[in-house]
Amino acid sequence: MLRQLLCKRTDALLILPYVAIVQEKLEIFIEEYAGSKGRMPPRKHRKKNSLYIATIEKAHSLVNALLEEGRMKEIGLIVVDEDANYSL
Repeated sequence: MLRQLLCKRTDALLILPYVAIVQEKLEIFIEEYAGSKGRMPPRKHRKKNSLYIATIEKAHSLVNALLEEGRMKEIGLIVVDEDANYSL
């Protein structure tokens, strides 16, 4: 994901199974797409690439919003982590 952001200069989307895990990642990353949080479509940060972290439901909404805005090409990588063996 870092290579995508830094070298290829496109956004990345990380999809996680639980809201709690998305919130846990906020210590490192800025945007949150879980529960009722997250602006649709997301703001485009000028000259910066974004790593979006979302639950599957919010990722679905995020992708649909980007498609409607004609901005889906901004997402260069989508990683889906559906491992249910997290220790919360």
